[in-house]
Amino acid sequence: MKNVGLTAIVIMGAACGGGGSGGNGGTGPISAAGAMEVCETICQHDVECTPDGQPLDACIADCVGDLGGGGYRTDAANAIADCFAGLACTADEEQCLAECTPTSAHEAYETKCRAKFAECGGMGSADPACETTPNATTEVGEACLFTPAVVDALAACFDEPCTGLDACFQMVTNQYGL
Repeated sequence: MKNVGLTAIVIMGAACGGGGSGGNGGTGPISAAGAMEVCETICQHDVECTPDGQPLDACIADCVGDLGGGGYRTDAANAIADCFAGLACTADEEQCLAECTPTSAHEAYETKCRAKFAECGGMGSADPACETTPNATTEVGEACLFTPAVVDALAACFDEPCTGLDACFQMVTNQYGL
Protein backbone atom coordinates (compact mmCIF):
# COMPACT_ATOMS: atom_id res chain seq x y z
CA MET A 1 0.00 0.00 0.00
CA LYS A 2 1.33 3.41 -0.91
CA ASN A 3 2.29 5.49 2.11
CA VAL A 4 -0.93 6.95 3.47
CA GLY A 5 1.17 9.75 4.93
CA LEU A 6 1.58 11.09 1.40
CA THR A 7 -1.91 12.51 1.76
CA ALA A 8 -0.89 14.53 4.75
CA ILE A 9 2.26 15.67 2.97
CA VAL A 10 0.32 16.75 -0.10
CA ILE A 11 -2.36 18.59 1.83
CA MET A 12 -0.43 19.68 4.90
CA GLY A 13 3.27 19.40 4.26
CA ALA A 14 3.12 21.56 1.20
CA ALA A 15 2.52 24.60 3.30
CA CYS A 16 0.47 26.55 5.64
CA GLY A 17 -2.60 27.06 3.54
CA GLY A 18 -6.13 28.15 3.24
CA GLY A 19 -9.15 26.75 1.62
CA GLY A 20 -12.42 27.47 0.10
CA SER A 21 -15.28 25.43 -1.14
CA GLY A 22 -12.94 22.77 -2.57
CA GLY A 23 -15.48 21.18 -4.83
CA ASN A 24 -18.51 19.01 -4.42
CA GLY A 25 -18.58 19.00 -0.60
CA GLY A 26 -19.30 16.33 1.93
CA THR A 27 -17.32 13.17 2.40
CA GLY A 28 -17.33 12.43 -1.32
CA PRO A 29 -14.26 12.69 -3.52
CA ILE A 30 -12.81 16.10 -4.14
CA SER A 31 -13.58 17.34 -7.63
CA ALA A 32 -10.92 18.50 -10.07
CA ALA A 33 -12.02 22.11 -9.54
CA GLY A 34 -12.02 21.59 -5.77
CA ALA A 35 -8.54 20.07 -5.83
CA MET A 36 -7.33 23.01 -7.90
CA GLU A 37 -8.81 25.51 -5.45
CA VAL A 38 -7.37 23.77 -2.38
CA CYS A 39 -3.97 23.31 -4.04
CA GLU A 40 -3.79 26.91 -5.26
CA THR A 41 -4.37 28.12 -1.72
CA ILE A 42 -1.93 25.72 -0.13
CA CYS A 43 0.75 26.30 -2.73
CA GLN A 44 0.39 30.08 -2.68
CA HIS A 45 1.02 29.99 1.04
CA ASP A 46 3.89 27.54 0.51
CA VAL A 47 5.58 30.03 -1.78
CA GLU A 48 5.06 32.77 0.80
CA CYS A 49 6.40 30.59 3.64
CA THR A 50 9.26 29.02 1.68
CA PRO A 51 10.33 31.46 -1.04
CA ASP A 52 13.23 29.25 -2.13
CA GLY A 53 10.97 26.18 -2.42
CA GLN A 54 9.10 24.76 -5.37
CA PRO A 55 7.68 27.24 -7.91
CA LEU A 56 3.95 27.92 -7.57
CA ASP A 57 2.90 26.29 -10.85
CA ALA A 58 4.90 23.12 -10.15
CA CYS A 59 3.53 22.89 -6.62
CA ILE A 60 -0.05 23.22 -7.85
CA ALA A 61 0.47 20.62 -10.57
CA ASP A 62 1.99 18.12 -8.11
CA CYS A 63 -0.73 18.73 -5.53
CA VAL A 64 -3.62 18.42 -8.00
CA GLY A 65 -2.03 15.27 -9.41
CA ASP A 66 -1.89 13.73 -5.95
CA LEU A 67 -5.44 14.72 -4.98
CA GLY A 68 -7.07 13.93 -8.30
CA GLY A 69 -7.54 10.16 -8.10
CA GLY A 70 -10.96 10.30 -6.48
CA GLY A 71 -9.88 8.86 -3.16
CA TYR A 72 -9.65 11.95 -0.95
CA ARG A 73 -12.56 13.57 0.90
CA THR A 74 -13.67 17.05 -0.06
CA ASP A 75 -14.63 18.03 3.48
CA ALA A 76 -11.30 16.86 4.91
CA ALA A 77 -9.21 18.67 2.29
CA ASN A 78 -11.18 21.87 2.86
CA ALA A 79 -11.01 21.62 6.66
CA ILE A 80 -7.27 21.07 6.62
CA ALA A 81 -6.69 23.91 4.16
CA ASP A 82 -8.90 26.20 6.27
CA CYS A 83 -6.90 25.25 9.35
CA PHE A 84 -3.68 26.20 7.58
CA ALA A 85 -5.13 29.58 6.72
CA GLY A 86 -4.82 30.54 10.38
CA LEU A 87 -1.33 29.15 10.92
CA ALA A 88 1.89 31.08 10.91
CA CYS A 89 4.54 29.65 8.62
CA THR A 90 6.49 28.49 11.68
CA ALA A 91 3.51 26.63 13.22
CA ASP A 92 3.30 22.84 13.34
CA GLU A 93 1.15 21.99 10.33
CA GLU A 94 0.53 18.44 11.56
CA GLN A 95 -2.07 19.80 13.99
CA CYS A 96 -4.39 20.45 11.05
CA LEU A 97 -4.81 16.73 10.35
CA ALA A 98 -7.00 16.64 13.48
CA GLU A 99 -9.58 18.63 11.49
CA CYS A 100 -10.63 15.37 9.80
CA THR A 101 -13.49 13.51 11.49
CA PRO A 102 -13.94 9.81 10.72
CA THR A 103 -17.29 8.68 9.32
CA SER A 104 -19.16 5.50 10.25
CA ALA A 105 -17.45 3.83 7.27
CA HIS A 106 -14.08 4.74 8.80
CA GLU A 107 -15.10 3.32 12.17
CA ALA A 108 -16.27 0.05 10.55
CA TYR A 109 -12.98 -0.15 8.63
CA GLU A 110 -10.98 0.32 11.84
CA THR A 111 -12.91 -2.41 13.65
CA LYS A 112 -12.39 -4.91 10.80
CA CYS A 113 -8.74 -3.91 10.44
CA ARG A 114 -7.92 -4.43 14.11
CA ALA A 115 -9.69 -7.82 14.08
CA LYS A 116 -7.71 -8.88 11.01
CA PHE A 117 -4.42 -7.77 12.56
CA ALA A 118 -5.23 -9.85 15.63
CA GLU A 119 -6.16 -12.85 13.45
CA CYS A 120 -3.09 -12.65 11.26
CA GLY A 121 -0.53 -11.88 13.99
CA GLY A 122 3.03 -10.88 13.21
CA MET A 123 1.91 -7.98 11.03
CA GLY A 124 3.34 -5.34 13.35
CA SER A 125 1.39 -2.57 15.01
CA ALA A 126 -2.19 -2.18 13.84
CA ASP A 127 -2.25 1.55 14.59
CA PRO A 128 -0.60 2.87 11.39
CA ALA A 129 -2.86 0.79 9.16
CA CYS A 130 -6.06 0.77 11.20
CA GLU A 131 -6.40 4.01 13.13
CA THR A 132 -8.83 6.43 11.50
CA THR A 133 -8.84 9.19 14.12
CA PRO A 134 -5.94 11.49 13.25
CA ASN A 135 -3.26 12.09 15.84
CA ALA A 136 -0.42 14.32 14.69
CA THR A 137 1.87 13.35 17.56
CA THR A 138 1.80 9.66 16.64
CA GLU A 139 1.32 10.17 12.90
CA VAL A 140 -1.64 7.80 12.66
CA GLY A 141 -5.12 8.30 11.32
CA GLU A 142 -4.40 9.57 7.83
CA ALA A 143 -6.96 7.04 6.54
CA CYS A 144 -9.53 9.58 7.75
CA LEU A 145 -8.72 11.58 4.60
CA PHE A 146 -10.02 8.79 2.35
CA THR A 147 -13.60 8.80 1.09
CA PRO A 148 -16.01 6.29 2.61
CA ALA A 149 -15.95 4.42 -0.72
CA VAL A 150 -12.19 3.94 -0.38
CA VAL A 151 -12.36 2.75 3.22
CA ASP A 152 -15.23 0.40 2.30
CA ALA A 153 -13.09 -1.06 -0.51
CA LEU A 154 -10.12 -1.39 1.86
CA ALA A 155 -12.34 -2.98 4.53
CA ALA A 156 -13.44 -5.58 1.98
CA CYS A 157 -9.78 -6.63 1.78
CA PHE A 158 -10.08 -7.97 5.32
CA ASP A 159 -12.25 -10.77 3.92
CA GLU A 160 -9.13 -12.03 2.12
CA PRO A 161 -6.71 -14.51 3.70
CA CYS A 162 -3.85 -12.88 5.61
CA THR A 163 -1.51 -13.53 2.69
CA GLY A 164 -3.80 -11.68 0.27
CA LEU A 165 -4.05 -8.39 2.13
CA ASP A 166 -1.14 -6.60 0.48
CA ALA A 167 -2.31 -7.42 -3.05
CA CYS A 168 -5.86 -6.32 -2.23
CA PHE A 169 -4.70 -3.05 -0.64
CA GLN A 170 -2.47 -2.37 -3.64
CA MET A 171 -5.36 -2.94 -6.02
CA VAL A 172 -7.60 -0.51 -4.11
CA THR A 173 -4.94 2.18 -3.75
CA ASN A 174 -4.13 1.93 -7.45
CA GLN A 175 -7.82 2.15 -8.35
CA TYR A 176 -8.22 5.39 -6.40
CA GLY A 177 -4.83 6.89 -7.20
CA LEU A 178 -3.63 6.84 -3.60
